[in-house]
Amino acid sequence: MSRLALLTSGDPRRPNEECEYKPTVIDPDKQMPDIALLCASILGMAGVYFRMKWCIWLCVFMSISSFMTTRNDQLDLKQLAMSGSMALMGILTFYVVKLPPRA
Repeated sequence: MSRLALLTSGDPRRPNEECEYKPTVIDPDKQMPDIALLCASILGMAGVYFRMKWCIWLCVFMSISSFMTTRNDQLDLKQLAMSGSMALMGILTFYVVKLPPRA
């Protein structure tokens, strides 16, 4: 069909077959956990216990990126608070508390 024929024939869609989009309702208890927040929690614990700087900064990055990409109805505050506190604890233990070097 040519462009001129489409412009002159009117709306090519079928209005009687249109239906409104209705998003599915997800139960918060059956929702999959956010993988980035789970990895951030694991990396935060590894950074605190093993004092690895790259784990701590990766935990901070994953916590912030997961917070920025989640929607309001999918936000898990407990997991977000845990990964954020692990990131903060890792930064504090690595940069503020100076331990003597190992012998």
